Amino acid sequence: MISIKVLRWLFIVALTATVIAGLVSSPKALGFSSTETIDSHGDRFEFEAGTSPWAIVWIGPLISLYFLLMKAPNASPGQPLPGVIRRYGAFWLDFILLMIITGPIVGIPPILSEWRRTGVFQWQIERTFSVPSDSLNELYAFLFIVIVFVVYEALPLTLGKPSPGECMCGYQILSDYPRPIRWNSALLRALVGFAAAVGGPIALFYNRDPTRGKIWIDKYFDTHAALPD
Repeated sequence: MISIKVLRWLFIVALTATVIAGLVSSPKALGFSSTETIDSHGDRFEFEAGTSPWAIVWIGPLISLYFLLMKAPNASPGQPLPGVIRRYGAFWLDFILLMIITGPIVGIPPILSEWRRTGVFQWQIERTFSVPSDSLNELYAFLFIVIVFVVYEALPLTLGKPSPGECMCGYQILSDYPRPIRWNSALLRALVGFAAAVGGPIALFYNRDPTRGKIWIDKYFDTHAALPD
């Protein structure tokens, strides 16, 4: 079995390679976005959507690394992690990885909708007017990303493993008790943590207990951050 230490470097290399490839290929859109602004010239609407064949293919190796991490031997827990910088960095590394995985998938429904509407298939779409399918695609994208992120974060908690972001930052979240974290608690913790982290980094500093590696969310869910031994 591949150790967590080896997987840490594999994730770092994979994430770096993905970012470099994205900068080189420069796709206009992975996923989709729509904005509506009102100014002195009236209402303005901008819609962009798209995906990329290479991005879709690259999802496979990234997901494989994730599941290899879930099967890696557990590291012996060491001292509690007193600081919060690693925790904030791990969240954004996980978020970036999630966007790399979900972005190309989220971009597929708008492309198919546009293909059906116009009869012309394009990998990248830009327009300055809205169509009825935009709202449905926006709702799908939001629900899909939230669900995938929550499961992505909850599964490691139930298995006693670090998330990829935690793995890259050299720590993990553990239960305070010998028993593993249950699925319902892990899902709720991931959802609350996502909302709090997106809301701002100040959440990391609220009601901290550095000696036990805890922030406020850990006190509610009986978890703590620990360094590997």
